[in-house]
Amino acid sequence: MFILDTQFKRSKIGLDSLRAPSSEYKLPTAFLAAAYSHNIRHIKPGGWMELQEIHHYPHNARTGEAIHPHDHPIAQYWTYINEGLATLGVDFPAAAGGKLATKMHAAGFINVTERIFHVPLGTWPKNQVLKTVGLYWRTILNDGVQAIALGPMSRGMGWSREQIEVFLVSVRRAYCDNTALLYMPMHIVYGQKPH
Repeated sequence: MFILDTQFKRSKIGLDSLRAPSSEYKLPTAFLAAAYSHNIRHIKPGGWMELQEIHHYPHNARTGEAIHPHDHPIAQYWTYINEGLATLGVDFPAAAGGKLATKMHAAGFINVTERIFHVPLGTWPKNQVLKTVGLYWRTILNDGVQAIALGPMSRGMGWSREQIEVFLVSVRRAYCDNTALLYMPMHIVYGQKPH
């Protein structure tokens, strides 16, 4: 993203879209602040910047509330991932709590809007499109459950590989259970460079 200086003249971009930027960096808050101030220089006046970031934590579709870690293996799993990453210096839940919109405002963007979509975890939705999205999302997370867990839980929390594997049995089983009606919030934030 920061190679824009060499590729584009200032104020030539009409739309800049970033997907999952904060989950890729050790210091996502600092990265986002730098990205916003960098991008506002390269977006033409009246142009837009958009961010798409999923909050990797299960919520209950009935209540809209986050699931308590003791109530569900997937909530416990993501709590451990967040704790392990925090130990390693990573602020993983950068999308939660309006942080993305706040940083965009601070960088000088106007008309900042945040929309939150519910990405189902599984095939429980009645809507066929959401059912398909849920199938894909569950497959992605279930296929990556070990790869996602190993670093944060071993290096961040000091677990052995065997402890992790035993814990993941319940997580994999929980990913295939549609009765909990879980989703993860997808935050889409966009703002406009002033004229």
